[in-house]
Amino acid sequence: MVDQELICKAIHGQNYVRLYYKNHAPNWHIVEPYALGNDHSGKLILAAWEWKGTIGKDSQGIQYYTVDAITEFEIDSAMFDRLQPGYNPADRRFHSVVCDFLTSRYNMRSTGVVPPM
Repeated sequence: MVDQELICKAIHGQNYVRLYYKNHAPNWHIVEPYALGNDHSGKLILAAWEWKGTIGKDSQGIQYYTVDAITEFEIDSAMFDRLQPGYNPADRRFHSVVCDFLTSRYNMRSTGVVPPM
């Protein structure tokens, strides 16, 4: 299982991620990680925007990944600067949130990197 601190580092750094997800073909996914938290059953899940054309994928949008099924997680140096349409920070899938993009936006102000509102 991928360490949640590594996932939060990518979320707070607003870095693209390449992950291997064994529960969904195609298995490699390129995503913008937005939030990490526990669902109502206690499973740790990642909400992320997956790009169209990601290694065989024909559509794009918000996807939810069970962290237990992520076997590889590579943080890219490239960064994203805003949330894509369709992401709901009040998503009811999350019972509790460990870290999220919206919280990290305010932390980035001290670095001078502020995503557009």
